Amino acid sequence: MREEYGREMASEAARRDLAEQLRSVEAACASDTQEYRHNLATVEARLEEEWARRVHAEANLAKQETGHQAMEKVLDGDCPRVPFF
Repeated sequence: MREEYGREMASEAARRDLAEQLRSVEAACASDTQEYRHNLATVEARLEEEWARRVHAEANLAKQETGHQAMEKVLDGDCPRVPFF
């Protein structure tokens, strides 16, 4: 009977150890998931900022090109002249 009691106690201790290990692994997994989501959100925010910066830069380039084309027309004489009084 003592032997059986000893085996049950060892078995119960092993179950407790396994349960604790499982909780530890689950906590680590949850922590990793939270860190991954945080990192993903950071990367997404950076990508959005970069996209906005590029859109702004492209708009500025388009304005500059329009200005250059207008100046070329004036220099080529393709622009109607404004009469001076």
